[in-house]
Amino acid sequence: MTSPFLETPRFPDDLARWALGGVNYSTIVIGSTSGRETRNSLWQYGRAQWDLQNVECAEGIAGNAYVLQTLRNFFRVCKGQAYGFRMRDYTDYSDEGNGILGLPTSQLAPGAAPTGHGAAIPVMQLYKQYVASPLSDYRVIQKPLPGSVTIKRNGTTAAGATLDTTTGLVTFAADSSASITSASAATNCVLTFSAIPSTAAVGKSVYVTGVSGTIGTLLNGQAWSIIGATSTTLTLAANTTGLTGGSGGTASMYPQGTDALTWTGLFDTPCRFATDAFEPVFDPGGLYTFQTLKIVEVRL
Repeated sequence: MTSPFLETPRFPDDLARWALGGVNYSTIVIGSTSGRETRNSLWQYGRAQWDLQNVECAEGIAGNAYVLQTLRNFFRVCKGQAYGFRMRDYTDYSDEGNGILGLPTSQLAPGAAPTGHGAAIPVMQLYKQYVASPLSDYRVIQKPLPGSVTIKRNGTTAAGATLDTTTGLVTFAADSSASITSASAATNCVLTFSAIPSTAAVGKSVYVTGVSGTIGTLLNGQAWSIIGATSTTLTLAANTTGLTGGSGGTASMYPQGTDALTWTGLFDTPCRFATDAFEPVFDPGGLYTFQTLKIVEVRL
């Protein structure tokens, strides 16, 4: 079930800078009578939370009325916990030279890490890498800031790359493609063309779509290693023995495992309020504080 999310408005930047908090993890710690313990980390990716305390506003803006009204209005628009929203976490909102691309989370094996290289498929996900050499942690970037992100391939701006700023998914245009005449059922499937994709070669991988027959249920939507090539055929490391040969479809070449895929830019964190009650308290210092106004990161 999809939870409602507001792409706009974003949580006001001048108030977000007062949010106290950051990334959290979930760990089960079991201690023994000897004082030893075992620890089990439950989450692959961290999840942040914040508390809005002693909220002020940008210099030069009349403080308390602006803060109270802006927060109140935003809280009402979100209907408390109901609607997610974008917020800038001022402790972590840019690539910092560690923006990489990897497989979409739906295709990434549990515990596997994004590689920062192509996978011969059209759609890749933005990630941020956190390095404490020789180890690294990763974060899925699903809310890049519109207009701020540059996708790079081998250090150069990638031509034909389209970013969905609501998901952080990047779609690449094919480097080359060709219509498939036939696909054979064999130990190593052979695709036949009038002419193979211009950038196809042995050692690369080709992405296949739209092939008919039961052979298509295996080949379609996957990248396959090319183990043989002529001007009109590609032999794939795909065992299609016993399947019905097919025809039609397209073979396309996308960024390969040898291509470094990175990005630079800014991003927001997807969040929601952690309470349905808006209860500001006016303190003696002339500021509004909130004993229960917490914000938590949401997983999308």
